[in-house]
Amino acid sequence: MAKELKTLLLEIGTEEIPSGYVSDMLSELKMSFIEGMKGLRIAHGEAMTYSTPRRIVLYVSDVEEKQKNISEETIGPPEKIAFGSDGKPTQAAIGFAKSRSVPVEDLKFKDTERGKYIIAVKEIEGERTDKTLQKFLPELIQSLHFPRSMKWGSVDFRFVRPIHWIVALFGERVISFELAGLKSGKKTFGHRFLSSNSISIKEPSEYFARLSSLKCLVDSKDRAASIHRQFQVISKRLKITPVYSDALFSKVLNLVEYPFVVVGEINKKYMDLPAEVLENVLNEQLMFFVTQDRNGKLTEKFIAVSNIKPKNQRILKQGYERVVEARLADAYFFFQDDLKFSLEQRAEILKGIVFFGKMGTYYDKTQRLISVCGKLSGQLAPDKGEMASRAALLCKADLTTNMVREFPKLQGVIGRVYGLIQKEKEGVATAIYEHYLPRFSGDKLPETIAGLILSLADRMDNIVCGFAMGYQPTGTTDPYALRRHALGIINGILKAGVCLPLKDLVCMSMDMIKDRVSSSPDAIIDKIMGFLRDRVENIFTANGIQKEAVDAVLFDESLDPVDLRMRIDVLIKNINKPEFSSMVLAYKRIINILGKNFFEDINNAIFSDNEEKVLYSTLIDKAQTLEQSIKERRYQDAFDTLALFVNPVNNFFDRVLIMTEDINLRNNRLAILNKIKKAFMNLADLSKFSVRTLEDRG
Repeated sequence: MAKELKTLLLEIGTEEIPSGYVSDMLSELKMSFIEGMKGLRIAHGEAMTYSTPRRIVLYVSDVEEKQKNISEETIGPPEKIAFGSDGKPTQAAIGFAKSRSVPVEDLKFKDTERGKYIIAVKEIEGERTDKTLQKFLPELIQSLHFPRSMKWGSVDFRFVRPIHWIVALFGERVISFELAGLKSGKKTFGHRFLSSNSISIKEPSEYFARLSSLKCLVDSKDRAASIHRQFQVISKRLKITPVYSDALFSKVLNLVEYPFVVVGEINKKYMDLPAEVLENVLNEQLMFFVTQDRNGKLTEKFIAVSNIKPKNQRILKQGYERVVEARLADAYFFFQDDLKFSLEQRAEILKGIVFFGKMGTYYDKTQRLISVCGKLSGQLAPDKGEMASRAALLCKADLTTNMVREFPKLQGVIGRVYGLIQKEKEGVATAIYEHYLPRFSGDKLPETIAGLILSLADRMDNIVCGFAMGYQPTGTTDPYALRRHALGIINGILKAGVCLPLKDLVCMSMDMIKDRVSSSPDAIIDKIMGFLRDRVENIFTANGIQKEAVDAVLFDESLDPVDLRMRIDVLIKNINKPEFSSMVLAYKRIINILGKNFFEDINNAIFSDNEEKVLYSTLIDKAQTLEQSIKERRYQDAFDTLALFVNPVNNFFDRVLIMTEDINLRNNRLAILNKIKKAFMNLADLSKFSVRTLEDRG
């Protein structure tokens, strides 16, 4: 007999939900539902979540009508206690059977490590799904988390926004429960302004079509398709193209239930503002779309997406234009006023802006950046030193501008714009902008070497000052975004492909503030290096690199991301070769016999076996070749050289008594092995690889 399957619909009707909350909220709702149903033993099909500004929806197909039955097994007393010599149950067996509500004759036996025991197997009938959901659904709703939640009226309940109705249907059956003073039912509401009537949903399959008839597109894909169709019509008619990011489009989708596109015009005088300012005001502040012509130049037209379709479109258009006018008028004033002072003059104003408590002002910070940029340029690009130092002097100057005070996301952007207007070199202006990159996960990284140098100096200064002030991140908190700064440093170095030991960068920055810290600079450096090592490991493993390969190179205290990646690439390239397993085994034999002891001096005059002479000869013969390969970062050549040690090492172990009673011979032989261990450690710590894992690969 086929199982009965039904569709579950849960709709939570609310006041308007902040668009920034939607993505995480829907992900949590879906995951919590799936985990909850798994625990409840209720099978189901695909669970889908949807939202509009004033509703949260869970739609699940093919939900079974009943929980799965389970057999619950309970172990009782040992057989010898439960049954007498006559084979009859004792009081212990009778009491155990009664406690489990099973007949004594139904008790079974089970062999365990401790002997034979009696067990009671109880078949538990699954509950009807609709009955189970009566308890589960309100718990699911209450489990959702939000950046901010609220209480309303006299209800002792918190949620993202006040709840006005709840629809809960399992097929045609209402899942009855009460929450926040409301009873669940089948009544829902359409668009707040375009169709305020309520309707009753008979069963889930009609839900989306019925809501659409009430001017509410529940599925964001339908709203997106509607907006794109309207964009196409406008683009064809006006020969303009809306410009937007996925993030902006997603925010707009979560602000409307039935989108209506309106085209407005920007006052011509504001078109003199930098494009970045226009985009920030319209995109970030108002969530409107700027447009460009066929040549990629911004036009005077902007596009807004409304949640209503007015009878008089001209009134709505004028309303949007007044809002844009007010915001751009402020920006235009700030722009004109800001340009009365040069960035160099503004850099002096930084003397009055505190950076990090004892770490001084932002002016003090720029002086540190100038010094570190000079040193970094000497290592990475001597010809860019002057440019990077000039950018370091000016990079924080835009923090004093009206524009950045009003629009904080424009820091760096305004510095570049004002720098170009004030005839700074293009490379300097670009570095001012790029030193803030990346600003968020997935953001672009610095493209120019001067921008990279300044970014590294600035971010490491933040990290070092943060740790010096005791602001190091914990498991749940990172108020000064030090993890983001660390990831920006490492990813920037990896993208540029420049070899730069992170320890050098940490020490450069620490030298700049050592007179300002009360604790040991070396202790702070050690904490920072541990913090950075974790970030390097996370970046590599997140990119799918085998953890053993990552662990094998992280012993290097200098922590040079590019150099580490080069070593890892060689290990991964060779990992499936037969000689790799042989090298791992040979190396593990060495470290196992050495333990934590160190033996340095080798006396070749007391060699007594041919195998130790051959091993020592191999070490002497290949030492210079290996050293040169490591120095020039020719790690494949280094790997090939180390592979030549495998047979001599194995022969040495197999035919020579290393741990002889003669202490001089023993220490001499251990000293040879110690030298070979160090030779391997120039490339990687192969002991991190599991031989079993390598055999499985083979």
